[in-house]
Amino acid sequence: MRRRVVETIPAAEVDRQLKLGPGGLRDVEFAVQLLQLVHGRADASLRSGTTLDALKALAAGGYVGRADAAQLDEAYRFLRSMEHRIQLHRLRRTHLVPEDDGDLRRLGRSLGMRTDPVTTLLREWRRHASVVRRLHEKLFYRPLLDAVAQLAPGEARLSAEAARERLVALGYADPAAALRHLEALASGVSRKAAIQRTLLPVLLGWFADSADPDAGLLNFRKVSDALGKTPWYLRLLRDEGAAAENLARVLSAGRLAPDLLMRAPEAVALLGDGDGGGWRRAAGPSWSRRSSRRCGARTARPRPSRPPAGCGGGSCSARPPPTSSAPTAPRPSPPRPTRARWWTGSAAPCRT
Repeated sequence: MRRRVVETIPAAEVDRQLKLGPGGLRDVEFAVQLLQLVHGRADASLRSGTTLDALKALAAGGYVGRADAAQLDEAYRFLRSMEHRIQLHRLRRTHLVPEDDGDLRRLGRSLGMRTDPVTTLLREWRRHASVVRRLHEKLFYRPLLDAVAQLAPGEARLSAEAARERLVALGYADPAAALRHLEALASGVSRKAAIQRTLLPVLLGWFADSADPDAGLLNFRKVSDALGKTPWYLRLLRDEGAAAENLARVLSAGRLAPDLLMRAPEAVALLGDGDGGGWRRAAGPSWSRRSSRRCGARTARPRPSRPPAGCGGGSCSARPPPTSSAPTAPRPSPPRPTRARWWTGSAAPCRT
C-alpha cells in the first residue's frame, strides 16, 4: 500500500515531495500507525491519535527501541517544521520543497540556519529523510511484527489461563512446567518483561513446530536468564525476526546444540545475521575480545625447535655426513608445549 502511494507521485516531484515521498512524513505516520494496529488491541496506552504521543508510548512499552524512537521523533519534527514554513509563505497547502535558491535560502533561515542556509537545509533534509526511510523499512519488514499480527485477538499478551490453554493445544508435554517458565519470563513491569511478553506468543508457536517444545522453552529461559540484562540481546530478538526464529530452532533441536550454546550464550548474536557480519556489533567489544582469544588459541602453533649446535641458525644441508661407521644416537625431539602454553601463548589474529 505504501509503494502504491509513492508510485502515484509524478516522477518530476518524487525527489521534492516532503510528505508522500520516500523518507517523508507519511513514512513516520505509516510506521507508527502500523505498530498501533498490531499492538494497540491489547495495550490501551498505544491508542493515541497523535503521532508523537503514540511514538512515545511505543518506546515506553518496548515495541520500538528508544534510540529509533528518538530519531523518528527528531526527524518528524524537522520535516513538519519544513512543511509548515513552506505552506505559510504563500498560504497554500503544498508539500513540495521549492527549487529556487531564493526560496530555499528563506526557508533555511526561517529554520535558524544562518550560515550557508541552502546547503545546510538540503543536507539536513536528506539526512532526516534517509533515517526515516531506514527505520520505516526496519519496522515494516520486521518478521516478528507480521507474526504477531497473525495471532488471534487476545493472544498478543499471555494471561495464565490463556497460556495454559495454548500450551495444551500446542502439544507441550508438561504444561505446568512450561507455564512456570512463562511466568518467570513475562512477569514484572520492567522493559525486559514487556519485550518478552511481546515475543513469547510467537516463540511458543516456533517451539511447537519442533521435536521437543518443552526443551526449547526451558533452554530459552536459561539463555534469557544469562543474557536478559545485556543491552543487545532483547533488541536483537525484537528487531531481527531471523534471530528469534533461528534461536527457537537451535534451542529445540536436541541436547547437543543447546548445551554448546549454554557454554557461550553470547553466540546468540551470530543467529541474527546470515553471513555473521553483524554479530560483533551486536555482542559488543567484550565478546569480540574473548572470541579473538579463543580463535587465536585454536590457530596457535608450537614454537619451532632450536637448530643443532654449530649450524648458527642456518641450514646444515651443506655439511658432509659423518665418516664414522658407528651409528649415531637419534637426537631427542624438542618437548611438545604443554596444554596451558598451547592455550595461553601468543595467538595469530582471528580472521573475520
